[in-house]
Amino acid sequence: MPFLKPESTVVSLQNGISEPALANVLGKNRVVGCVVGWGASHNGPAELEITSGGEFVIGNIDHNPDERLAPIQQILQTVYPTRITNNIMGELYSKLIINSCINSLGVIGGVRLGRLLANKKVRRIFIELMREAMAVAAAMEIKVEPAGAGKLDFYKLLEGKTWLANLNRHLTIRIIGLKYRRIKSSSLQSIERGRRTEIDFLNGYLCDRGREHGVPTPINDAVCDMVRKIENGNRQMSLGNIEDPAFIC
Repeated sequence: MPFLKPESTVVSLQNGISEPALANVLGKNRVVGCVVGWGASHNGPAELEITSGGEFVIGNIDHNPDERLAPIQQILQTVYPTRITNNIMGELYSKLIINSCINSLGVIGGVRLGRLLANKKVRRIFIELMREAMAVAAAMEIKVEPAGAGKLDFYKLLEGKTWLANLNRHLTIRIIGLKYRRIKSSSLQSIERGRRTEIDFLNGYLCDRGREHGVPTPINDAVCDMVRKIENGNRQMSLGNIEDPAFIC
C-alpha cells in the first residue's frame, strides 16, 4: 500500500481467484483481474520452457467498462495476445477449473499431462472435478466462460448421460492431454522444489465455496486431502494414488 498512488492499478497474474482478496486490501477500484492462458515450466536456474501457447485475458472485477484496460492490454501483448472481457470472474473461474484438475492431479500422479490423461481413471476424476466445480459456480451465480481461447465449453462438455456423451468427454480430455503433453503442473514443480502447492486456492477454494453454498464436493475434498499429505511427506507422488478408495467415480 505505501507504494501505491490513488490512481495506481494492480493486475493479478496468479492462479486461482485472488482478486476479491486483493480488493479487500487495496480497494476494488485498484484491482484488475487477469487470466494467464499459457503454460511454462521452470526447468532450472535461468532455464524456462514455454510448454503451451495461449493468451492473457483481462477485465474489471465489477464487470464494468474500464479505460485502464487498453493500456494494460498493450503492455501484455508484447508477450502474448491479450483479450479484454466483461466477465473476468467467469474467465478466472474457467481457469480455476483447469488448474484444479491439471495442477492437483499432476501432484498426485507426479507426471506430465500427456501421461496423466492417457489414464482412463484420471480422466474420470477430471470429469467429476469439473462437475463439482460447475455445481459450485451455479450456486455462486457465475457464468463460466469457455477455456482454451473458447475451445472448451464446460456446459457442453458435461451435458448428457449417454455412453456417446461420455465417450465424447473422454476423447476431448484425451486430445487435450496429447496436445499439451509436455505440461508439468506448477504445483508439481513446487513439490519438486520443496515448496508447498497452491491447493488451498484451487481445489480448496472450490471446497470452501461449496460448503458456503451447501454444494457437496467429495472428489475435490479427496484431492485436497491427498495433496496435503504429499506436501507433508506422508504420501508419495504416484499414478497408483488414483486407485485410492476416495476416488470412487
